[in-house]
Amino acid sequence: MKKLFLTTLLVFIGLSAFALRVQDSKTNAWATYYTTAGYTRSLENGWVSTWPQTDKNSVYFMQFKNDGDFLTSQLFDVQNNALAVVMEIQMPSGGDKTATLYGLNSDSVVVETLNLDLNGANFASGVNKYFSEAAFVLLNKNRDIRRVRFEYGNDPFTTQYLRMQWFEIRDTVASVSPIDIVTKEGVEMSVSNQFLTVKGVNADATVQIYTVLGAAVLRQPLAENRLFVGQLPKGIYVVRVGKAVSKMIF
Repeated sequence: MKKLFLTTLLVFIGLSAFALRVQDSKTNAWATYYTTAGYTRSLENGWVSTWPQTDKNSVYFMQFKNDGDFLTSQLFDVQNNALAVVMEIQMPSGGDKTATLYGLNSDSVVVETLNLDLNGANFASGVNKYFSEAAFVLLNKNRDIRRVRFEYGNDPFTTQYLRMQWFEIRDTVASVSPIDIVTKEGVEMSVSNQFLTVKGVNADATVQIYTVLGAAVLRQPLAENRLFVGQLPKGIYVVRVGKAVSKMIF
């Protein structure tokens, strides 16, 4: 049964990941990659950053060193879905870092804010600290996000820094509604006021929650058919209760 669920979850996540891809084959309008050609294309498309592209041992990246260092995307068309931001970050100095994602409207006014906590100790790759394909979701409830801005937060008295090797903004193909109710396998799931409510199961049934990339983030029994999920970062999650598996927006 566990093997069957794992297979089902991987297929589900695989389909979700496929849906997340955005068409950027011609202009690369939604993504910037830090090769020389990718950086040039980013500038041509209207991306703006604090620092220019740099490299170390022929590996190109965008550096973030000081509090307030930023990367802002070009203006893109109106989107009717939530937006996933996916990036690849190397964190050579490890440690705890903060950053903020801003959703900006066509006048570059902030309309949505997502605070990020990056702990280098959680992302080890060899001797460096590595945060690979970090996915965060801007809900875009008012359908007015036209740019995305990544802003680094750093203690001015430290030398901690990070290197970004690519950054993408993807259409999640997940419409956001004020009330999100999903029914699967006779199980009804809904989210309201930071609580997940599950009907059609035992009042203390176990809930398992995963990111869209398949990482487990919570496993906990319900309390009278409810579970507090307000501690989780805002975004899209895969929720499993018994045989029911659904994608939910918290």
